[in-house]
Amino acid sequence: MPKLFAFFHIGVVFLYGCAPFSPLRTIDRSVVEERYESDFEAAGGGPALSRALNSVERIYCSAEYTTYHFSKRQTLQRHQLSATTLNRAISRSRMTRSVYGTGTLVDSHASGVLIVTCNHIADFSDTLLTFRRDPDGRSTPFIESVSIKIRQTLSAPALSEDTELQILGRDRDKDILLLVGRFAVPRVLTVSVFPFGFGAARDLEWGSKTVLLGFPRSVKSITRGMVSNPMLQSDGKFTIDALFNMGYSGAPVLAVRQDGRGFEWVGMALSAAGESLPILIPEQGFGLAGSEEYSGMMWTHRLDRIFYGLCYAVSAEEIIRLLQLHRDLLRQNGFDLAIDGMSADSTAVPEKEPIP
Repeated sequence: MPKLFAFFHIGVVFLYGCAPFSPLRTIDRSVVEERYESDFEAAGGGPALSRALNSVERIYCSAEYTTYHFSKRQTLQRHQLSATTLNRAISRSRMTRSVYGTGTLVDSHASGVLIVTCNHIADFSDTLLTFRRDPDGRSTPFIESVSIKIRQTLSAPALSEDTELQILGRDRDKDILLLVGRFAVPRVLTVSVFPFGFGAARDLEWGSKTVLLGFPRSVKSITRGMVSNPMLQSDGKFTIDALFNMGYSGAPVLAVRQDGRGFEWVGMALSAAGESLPILIPEQGFGLAGSEEYSGMMWTHRLDRIFYGLCYAVSAEEIIRLLQLHRDLLRQNGFDLAIDGMSADSTAVPEKEPIP
């Protein structure tokens, strides 16, 4: 009996093991929806977000510095800095620092565009000082090097290489920056502007759903978040639980009313919680091949780490206030946003139609 059972078991395995796989079947499109499911369908879903992404730009800022180096015997202090003392430096070098973020194109005409983004991506210090340390590692008042900013450039590569971005207005406390981009050659067709009107961040609640549009790691992307602290602080900021990454600074934050009447621009993503760690790195050109001993020059470096899930944003009301503050300058540059009809303390303004 056991032998018969064993033979039957082997036969079953053979039959099932050799059975051919079922071929893939083509889905009958006549019985399914044309589009896949998307979040925020009531507000327009994917097509509406696609329109908005067409008016979100990647913003680059680069600053060039000349660095003056001094020897240990040159006991130079901050109050002694002058053009004369800089000429006494034992050597000079060049240094470039650059960052990128996201900008929202809010208006345009044949000769230029108006962009809203974060101030901190374009707020490089004019002067950087490095102080010497004593044998115990404590900082001294004596300067080791001085870096002087000689040039700063802003660009939005997607617009055109010859588009020059200039600062029109800023609010450092709220971290908001207004940029104007001027075309070298006037365009017949204007670029698309942001299709959604301002909402009211003060109407957000715990758990309100939001969408962020931006360029994390320089890649156009969308992420969603949930309002985690809707209470506007004195600086007009609130908190979102979202997967913020480097490059999302300046990303527009969208929300939808319960009646589903469309997306509203309720704020702008600024930064994420994180920490900076001082680390030592080898000199450039050193190739690490596994674990090995290193005896060359060591350099200090700041490593920034993000605590994902905690994103800070500034309210739409503060963006409106800055636009209103610079209304005359905006009109002088050919931009008319009808900002006199906006209210930083009211509910959403009507949606603005995009320019084809």
